[in-house]
Amino acid sequence: MHYFLHSERELFVIIDPFLWSSIASGYRLDGADRIFSWRNGSLTDQYNVNVHFVTQTVPTGAHKALVKTQKYHLLQKGKGLQNEGKTMEDVNGYIQMIDFSAYSLGTTDIDEAAVQALSENLMHSFTTSGFAYLKNTGITDEQVTSVFDVADKFYDLPVDVKQKYRRNETDFHERHGWVCMEGENLGKLNGLQRPPDLKELFNIKPPLSGGDSWPSEVPEFEETCMDFFNQAHDLAKRVLELIARGLGTEAAEFLDMFKFIGKGRNSSHLRSIRYPPVPETVKENQVRCGEHTDFGCITLLFQDNAGLEVAKGDGEFVAAPPIADTVVINIADTLQRWSADKLVSTKHRVMLPYTPETRGTTRRCVTFFTHPDFDAVMKCLDGSDKYPPIRAEDYVASRLRKMYL
Repeated sequence: MHYFLHSERELFVIIDPFLWSSIASGYRLDGADRIFSWRNGSLTDQYNVNVHFVTQTVPTGAHKALVKTQKYHLLQKGKGLQNEGKTMEDVNGYIQMIDFSAYSLGTTDIDEAAVQALSENLMHSFTTSGFAYLKNTGITDEQVTSVFDVADKFYDLPVDVKQKYRRNETDFHERHGWVCMEGENLGKLNGLQRPPDLKELFNIKPPLSGGDSWPSEVPEFEETCMDFFNQAHDLAKRVLELIARGLGTEAAEFLDMFKFIGKGRNSSHLRSIRYPPVPETVKENQVRCGEHTDFGCITLLFQDNAGLEVAKGDGEFVAAPPIADTVVINIADTLQRWSADKLVSTKHRVMLPYTPETRGTTRRCVTFFTHPDFDAVMKCLDGSDKYPPIRAEDYVASRLRKMYL
């Protein structure tokens, strides 16, 4: 089998085969996403194994077996991680990379066969891992960075200034506004007894309700965030349409249940999150974001640094690192219920960084949480009675009570 290397952003570790049994038994290598063996001066077998950050010391002598550690993207003739014309690629043995170019934002010349193939690829991921990376969506890293930067200006304000924009948490609806450091505990949704999450965040949820406001200290905050809200909303609608197609549901009728996003009676919102460098002292069992599943239908995640981990069926977690010009997308609880469990809402978390070097870094992300309208009645889309009908507003309120009470 012929291989060649192409410079890319992903990090791979090429190792001697004798280390394989040790690593498979639980040893972890820092920063490695994939493992390949090196024999007789050439790359051979590709092992479909996820590798997390360092949690144990690599066995004595292992450093002698490390042949090369570089930022490479491996291409394998006929069976690579990336082949010309390939629309779905393996990222870490669990989460797939899907090329969204057939239905990207701004695309008007629609190839029906390509869109159908895209829908099938999405359904494969959403019925297995519940997660996927999307590339060629029409949203660029530059647009994401603009939101990161304007949010940083807000987070850097004094706490007493940020308090003016604190989110109202009294009515069990997703609301616009700032949540202070340790102001949320997502692990409670999964019944975990952990300290609050080590993060702060700002929800962007138009139209603003009484008492909500935009931070006047950062004049460009509203325009930048709303521009991105609209982009993410457009992308989410396209994904929802493809999901409806994959479920055999009439797309127009399905999308009609999301018509109030950004207009009123709907919980969809954009969220900026900043995870600060880890302080010298943290509470016992504290993490950046506790293990949880999301409330809504789908979530779009844009991230700048590593930390996201996604649960597999066996209870192990795999890393979902940032990849340039991609968005991570996942199914959430509402859509799993609505699809009668055909689509999978998967637990995920953000742990504290595993190494001293990475503990000193900030992690930023922007998420778009997509919900149906308040009055949408969720009846199982396959016509079954696996779950009783429930209004979307009532379902979300029940989840918020669990987190804040």
